[in-house]
Amino acid sequence: MEQYNATVTRDGALWLIEVEGIGATQAETWDEIPVMAADVIAAMTDEPADSFDLLVTLHGALPV
Repeated sequence: MEQYNATVTRDGALWLIEVEGIGATQAETWDEIPVMAADVIAAMTDEPADSFDLLVTLHGALPV
C-alpha cells in the first residue's frame, strides 16, 4: 500500500494541508484533515481514498 505524507499548518481560521508530491487543500477543523487530505490524493491520483496510507505531520503548535 502506498503512503502519502501531509504537512499541516494552522493558517488563520483554517488548516493548510500540503500533501508531498500531490498538492494542497484546506480544512476547517482538525477532524477534517485526514478526510480532506485523502480527497485531494484520490482526486489527483485516481486512486480510491481507502487504497493508501496517510501520514500527517503537524508543523508548529496546536492552537489552544
